[in-house]
Amino acid sequence: MKNMFWLLPLAALLVLTACGSDSSNTPEYKVIETEKEEPLGCNFSKTDNVWKYTYPEYDLTEIYTWIDETTVKFEEYMNSYHLDQNDATYTNVNRDEFFEEKMADCRYFVLGERNP
Repeated sequence: MKNMFWLLPLAALLVLTACGSDSSNTPEYKVIETEKEEPLGCNFSKTDNVWKYTYPEYDLTEIYTWIDETTVKFEEYMNSYHLDQNDATYTNVNRDEFFEEKMADCRYFVLGERNP
């Protein structure tokens, strides 16, 4: 009888080990791809009220906010720190010319593109 009590835990261990090695019961992990907001890209358009891009080398973000059709507020951030001493408001701005200038800056500093 004593030998039977000793065999009982051994049998349970073997049964549980056999059940645990079944590969069909392993959980399937899926990678969920989320679309990340892309401040590193030059993904603003001329008609947007806010133009924002980040220089990846320094984690320096420039934000241009249009107040009206000829006035733009400029803010600059390093990481999450607001460099408020660099804040400026530009008046009498031509939106078309300013867009071309800022898009060229973004493409050069962020994407590494050179003007032809």
